[in-house]
Amino acid sequence: MVDTLGKHGIGASRVVVKPKLTNAAGDAVEGYVINRWEFGVPNSPVIDYPFGNVRLAGGANPILKENGVWRYNWDTTDVAHKTGKEPDTTTGRGQGNTIPVALFADHALVRIGSENKLYDPSYGTGPFVGTTLNTALLAWEDASVAGFVRLTAAASVRPAGRAEDVIRRNIVGVLESEI
Repeated sequence: MVDTLGKHGIGASRVVVKPKLTNAAGDAVEGYVINRWEFGVPNSPVIDYPFGNVRLAGGANPILKENGVWRYNWDTTDVAHKTGKEPDTTTGRGQGNTIPVALFADHALVRIGSENKLYDPSYGTGPFVGTTLNTALLAWEDASVAGFVRLTAAASVRPAGRAEDVIRRNIVGVLESEI
């Protein structure tokens, strides 16, 4: 998007955002869960990340693309993506898919000129406007981020020995990202 705008004489820059949070143990948050996640009953043994998705045996990456559709595959889930239930009509097509990937370690937004407006080209959303760049970032986060996820340092207790991705909800009105 930045290059396309540049071809038309419009100055724009890519803004890479990432979670700035750590948990009570000081571990860095691994990434975002973007849009369209359903939070069920919290069962995680990690207090500040009450939702847990236990990985399959062997700790395989739970994100995979099957027949052009992104899927999420955990052994047990407290948080599930709405993948496969219906196309994402709330944000439209994203990344060339009707159901775009929605779990990231970081995310790229676009800022046009020096204005405090951000656009999310991955999902075709925006502008997210603020009086400062941080308040524009907060507007994006509140509208787009369902929660934050990290892989637990210790193996899960449900079932014993499995890696568990623990998740907590986004706190609306609190900036939890940084550029």
